[in-house]
Amino acid sequence: MNNKQLMLGIQQHQESLNDKIIKLKEEQKELSGSEAELERASVNAEKSKIRLEEIRILENNISILKKKEKALHNTEQVYINNMQIYERKSEYADKLERAFLDAQAGVLSSKLKEGEPCPVCGSVHHPNPAAVSADVPSEEGLREAREAAEVAGKEARLSSEKSAAQKAEFKTLYKNVKKNAEMMGIEDIEKIFEESQNAKKMYEDMRNIKSSAEKKFARYRQIIQLTEEDENKYKKYEQELNFIKESVHEQERKLSGMRSAIDQIGKRLVYGSVGGAMDKIEKLNRKADILANEINEARDKLNSFNTYIEKTKAILEENTPKLIDAK
Repeated sequence: MNNKQLMLGIQQHQESLNDKIIKLKEEQKELSGSEAELERASVNAEKSKIRLEEIRILENNISILKKKEKALHNTEQVYINNMQIYERKSEYADKLERAFLDAQAGVLSSKLKEGEPCPVCGSVHHPNPAAVSADVPSEEGLREAREAAEVAGKEARLSSEKSAAQKAEFKTLYKNVKKNAEMMGIEDIEKIFEESQNAKKMYEDMRNIKSSAEKKFARYRQIIQLTEEDENKYKKYEQELNFIKESVHEQERKLSGMRSAIDQIGKRLVYGSVGGAMDKIEKLNRKADILANEINEARDKLNSFNTYIEKTKAILEENTPKLIDAK
């Protein structure tokens, strides 16, 4: 492989590397807004996370509210039952008391006599005296009935007070839940499950967007690094190539001068001493051989450099699909 072929090979590798650098810079330009995009995605993801947490708290409070509503309903039902028991027992006690009083009135009327004043009203006429009942409750039975009614009344009052306390607690919690829901833009708390599902979906979407933005930004930083590395490689190729070019040109110039000097000596052989001319020719030939060896070494260096470039090209070609996949 001659010098021109070596130079051409190096230049082709440089052009290939330059094309890759141009493509990387184009991709870098496309991703230049990835950092701002990641920042926006992070903010939105955090907002959606906070809203989801708030909705979950609201959802839990609504669940508590419904449990308290059910408990209040049960307490109200207990109060209704206790009140009915109280009314029945109170009515029964009143009935016994009426019967007891009627019986007392009947005993008194049996002792009334026409023309004599009644010890109760003072009347001397008694047209309709009370009859004595055969089923007369005892005073003990009346007392027990009154006590039972009082116990039932106490139970009714306690359940009423409990119901009132639970109702007040329920109203306060309902007011707070409703207020928090309205502050979050939820008008109907019965739709909290739907709102919770929407919030979960929004949070997942924002997380996916953030993840995508993170990948873009990571690729953007990777491209900056790769571009810098490839540009440094390109500069190194350029420096090595220029050095080798200058070295080869200098060696070729010296060789051309040597050959020209040999030609001049050969032309003067007919006029000078043959021995002296032969010595000069010998010396020049030795110098030419040394210079030829230096040129060969330079060419060997070019060949080694070309092999290095071929390996580098193979590495770049191998990593190109990985860079494309990373994008």
